[in-house]
Amino acid sequence: MSMRTFRFGRGSIKTASLALLAAAAGVSTAVALRGRAGAEGISAAEPLVYSGELIENGAPVDDTRSVVLTLWSHASATDPGARKCETSAPGTAIVKGSFRVALDPACVSQIRATPDLWIEVAVGGKSLGRRKIGAAPYAVEADHAASATRAGEAIGALNARIEALEQKLAAVSAGLGPLVQTGQTFGGLGTPGWSLLEGTGERFFRVPVKFPQPFARPPVVSVAVARFDIINVANGRLEVRTEAITADGFTAVFHTWADTQVYSAALNWTALQK
Repeated sequence: MSMRTFRFGRGSIKTASLALLAAAAGVSTAVALRGRAGAEGISAAEPLVYSGELIENGAPVDDTRSVVLTLWSHASATDPGARKCETSAPGTAIVKGSFRVALDPACVSQIRATPDLWIEVAVGGKSLGRRKIGAAPYAVEADHAASATRAGEAIGALNARIEALEQKLAAVSAGLGPLVQTGQTFGGLGTPGWSLLEGTGERFFRVPVKFPQPFARPPVVSVAVARFDIINVANGRLEVRTEAITADGFTAVFHTWADTQVYSAALNWTALQK
């Protein structure tokens, strides 16, 4: 006679978390604790059960057998204090090798309350030995299912709030328009109105710059010389600056003075929304 694939569980238990092997008096058994519960807690209508498969002479049993499950707090002690509970099922029906035994309420309570337990399985009066069932039995996981459900609901609510905030931020950004834009402008010989290559004294060249996208309000604009070509018979004198900044654009100004002659110049600009 042999027993295999024993497990604690309920109809909603789906995934395995722990397996224990036991052997005694030439009879082998495999004990498996099934893990996650699919419902909140252990319902009164469907108690915690111990189920398994009974094989005799290589064939599944179709009969009845006496099954006794005993929980112990010690691997070998036999005193009354170590014996936590017993579930007796004298006329257990075995169909095609499979059977289920509902645990006594006292055993369910022990599994809830005791971190370390050993189980002794006896079939037909023959003990299959005692093996540890683990420090985190399935029943504890079943009790935690309600907490997991609540945690899932909280995460769902948090995700919804984050999505709502992202939508609001997108709307605000759309209302503000672009936050940063950059570009370059230039002038020189051949550019209409270029006056920095003739005469002396202060001379200016102004060129309008239009932003690729209008800002919600006038931004801060900074400019810097990108390149220049100046006749080397005089000192190099070149200034760039901005004027008339609006939400749509600004005026870029090239400035030289004294006897400096500028063939061409370019400036880079950066506009930042306030």
